[in-house]
Amino acid sequence: MAIVKPFQAVRATRDKVALVSSRSYEAYSTEELASQLDFNPYSFLHIISPSYIDNKAKTIEERFETIKHTYQKFKDEHTYIKEEKPVYYVYQKITEEHNFVGIIAATSTLDYENDVVKKHEKTFKKKENLFKNYLKTTGFNAEPVLLTYPDNDSIDSVIRKYQKNRAEYEFTTRNKKTHLLWIVDDEKDIKTIFNAFKNTKSLYIADGHHRSASSYLLAKDLAQSNPNHTGNESYNYCLSYLISESNLKISEFNRLIKGLNG
Repeated sequence: MAIVKPFQAVRATRDKVALVSSRSYEAYSTEELASQLDFNPYSFLHIISPSYIDNKAKTIEERFETIKHTYQKFKDEHTYIKEEKPVYYVYQKITEEHNFVGIIAATSTLDYENDVVKKHEKTFKKKENLFKNYLKTTGFNAEPVLLTYPDNDSIDSVIRKYQKNRAEYEFTTRNKKTHLLWIVDDEKDIKTIFNAFKNTKSLYIADGHHRSASSYLLAKDLAQSNPNHTGNESYNYCLSYLISESNLKISEFNRLIKGLNG
């Protein structure tokens, strides 16, 4: 039984989403990063790369605090808004080769502990704790874990229903990827998705083992320090993008061995 819940996300406003969106910080060359930060005041890169403007040496803790304050500044300026009630999202990404669509939701960290969420990689403790501290300080998770689930007709029917309507977001990025997002706010549709996942025996991590592990560690830490812990707090869940098995594209990964160390 998988617990996959709707949640009150903070997201970019409709008019600014194409400007806000960014790839992972490491995906940009030095020149591309400079261009985005110099000429796009709304880019999310301003939040996650605060040392670009203030290039003074910072400790990890100071960097995390700066990210937190910059994120709050963007919210204060209404670049981001928070949903009025818990919702799911249908998110579709269209590339030149593939068309992916699935559900953005909050997945239980308890499912991670109980092996409802299946893993296939070992993780580094140092990296787990680093990202746990990042989440604890900044208070947000911007990159969802990619999970896959067995094909489900009920979830597919909800996805198809929303795809017939105008998307809340529809924009194309410079790397020729088109992004569409629909807000699932109808109570009946929310119940259908929740129950479909509740009847799913297990989920599988396709990408994001360290993000899953660090979210779980943070949930344990905050639960222990909260005398009124109920299990329903937002820290008990991890931001996830769930796509069905048949929609999953598995790319090969090769390593070239240059030497055998003697």
